[in-house]
Amino acid sequence: MLLLAAILGLLLSNAALAARVENVIVRGNVRSNERLIRATSGISQGEEIGPALIQQAIRNIYALGVFSEVNLLGETTGVNTLNVIIEVKEYPILNQLTITGEDEIKESDIREKIRILPGQIVSPHAVTRAVEEVLTAYREKGYYLATVDPRQIELEGGRVDLDFVIDERERVQVKNIRFHGNESLPSKKLLDQMETKEDRWWRSADFDDEKYREDKEKILTFYRTQGFREATIVRDSVSVGDSGKDLYIDIWVEEGDRYRYGSISWNGNELISDQQIHRLLDLQEGDVYNREAFNEAVFRLASAYQEQGYWAVSIDPIETPTGNSVDVAFSIFEGEPSKVRFIDVVGNDKTKDKVIRREMALIPGDTFRRSDLERSHRNVFYLNFFENVEPDIKPLPSGDVDVIVSVTEKPTGTVNMAVGYGQVDKWVGSIGLSIPNLLGNGQQLDFQWEFGQTRTSFYLSFTEPWVLDTPTS
Repeated sequence: MLLLAAILGLLLSNAALAARVENVIVRGNVRSNERLIRATSGISQGEEIGPALIQQAIRNIYALGVFSEVNLLGETTGVNTLNVIIEVKEYPILNQLTITGEDEIKESDIREKIRILPGQIVSPHAVTRAVEEVLTAYREKGYYLATVDPRQIELEGGRVDLDFVIDERERVQVKNIRFHGNESLPSKKLLDQMETKEDRWWRSADFDDEKYREDKEKILTFYRTQGFREATIVRDSVSVGDSGKDLYIDIWVEEGDRYRYGSISWNGNELISDQQIHRLLDLQEGDVYNREAFNEAVFRLASAYQEQGYWAVSIDPIETPTGNSVDVAFSIFEGEPSKVRFIDVVGNDKTKDKVIRREMALIPGDTFRRSDLERSHRNVFYLNFFENVEPDIKPLPSGDVDVIVSVTEKPTGTVNMAVGYGQVDKWVGSIGLSIPNLLGNGQQLDFQWEFGQTRTSFYLSFTEPWVLDTPTS
């Protein structure tokens, strides 16, 4: 039997004669299918074998991701023939995963990061990826000094136990936040926009990666309210100091020019007059460009159209920078008024549809108005039967709309009991029951029983808020 180098030597020493494969034999596989390995290698009986084919075969088998070692051996069977022997060593499979030392992150969350389950292959790549995922999760919570030590315990049958030993260490504190490139806006103003704070004697300054990402967006949002519509964060860095306990944040910004509004114009409006649009937009030439105020202006104009039934109105603001000013032209396509075609209620397992529908200010066939949608939402929520009420609008090709009201019911009804002792009545007690949504009909039932040695009283109340399906109680 010869190693791969010997095979290559045989082939290269006799260039005139080509070695052909008589058989392909697989050894060392326990769980892996022999046919799969042979087919993946790309080496077939009867074909000529050379260095390129051997190298490709090794790469192909490694690519399966289940072997820690792959060797090709050669066994001469004749002058120009040989058997190719593929020897493999399989990665172990996981028997049990344990996690020790975790406190700040739930064990279940860490397991989701590791993503190696019993019965799955434990490869160095999978373990390295899992360690990095867990460390990233700790860094996002400010534990930059946390360490993860994956320990493997070999068992019989190609199985291993895997123990992730975590040392969380101390949570780092934000020592200093420094801005670079902010020539127009002072660092203090930018710091005021951030939830991430610097460490002070009267407060801690834990670092949270998710909040920090949100802070960077808040900084850019603030810049755009101050006229810097092209401001960007070029780069940033988060580093741990020599003490291992202090965190330093550096943020480089590129402010760009500060813009003001130039000319404000619009076209396509027939339903709403120029004077009304001017008042609704409330944007003046020469004012500092403010993205937040600009978006609110567009929303006010769209709401004015939707209040009159034009739900599908299109308002397209076109911004044209000229020097340090921005000309804005609003292109308005009013379309046709939308009507309510259909109202559907979903999520109400207990509460009957009619209890919700009778609170709706929107009625199929009516012109759709935003104020009616808002009032419908408010009325249904104020029933106090639901944790959440979410109306959704489905535009139709005809221009009309369907309204889908999604509700999440909450437990309703209370029971109370009390026992007491007094000089006159001695032992007394009470039992009370209140059901605000009786049998899902929106009716109110209240019952109270008070009892003692000298007196007993009953109280029973039934409220029907919609007598004969009219808002009369």
